[in-house]
Amino acid sequence: MKKLLLLLTIALIPFLLSCKKDKSDPEPKGIPLFDLTVYDSDLWTPQNRFPVAADVEVEIFERNYIKEFGVWIEGDSVVSIFTGKTNSKGIVTVIKADTSNSARASYQAKLKKGARSNFSPEGFICGGVFESDEDIRSTPKHPKTPIVGDKKLIDFNGDGLVCCIYDKSPFGVKVWYSHYYEEPATCWLY
Repeated sequence: MKKLLLLLTIALIPFLLSCKKDKSDPEPKGIPLFDLTVYDSDLWTPQNRFPVAADVEVEIFERNYIKEFGVWIEGDSVVSIFTGKTNSKGIVTVIKADTSNSARASYQAKLKKGARSNFSPEGFICGGVFESDEDIRSTPKHPKTPIVGDKKLIDFNGDGLVCCIYDKSPFGVKVWYSHYYEEPATCWLY
């Protein structure tokens, strides 16, 4: 019995040593909010519809909500709460360091990889890629007539046209993340 215990201890030592944390990579402080996946619109093909983008710098902004007359409305406070980089699978875990104010909030993302971002040269936000002629017909009108494979821009004000200042966002694309649903949060690099 003692030999068996000794053998087990010897066998477990390498495993336990491999589990040792590297002090140069400290644990992030705060609470993980969500995983954000970033896709690269330049690498899109009909065969590769969701090409991930590695090593993208991500900055997340939080917009507060306030309760007015019993209804939650978007407030005017927007603060940067996170910066990080996507991994080889195009994913970054967004962590909120300051957990003291955990009221309702929405999140917006700015992306950067070299000279590229999630903004078009005109300042619009990339929301994906046109995958078919039907996709083009069912999407708000764009500044230029799109073809399959072109970048899809977001119509923020919902007027059916991507054309004016109301369709631009200085803080990046709203991350469609909710505490209540298990929907993945995604963004596209322009």
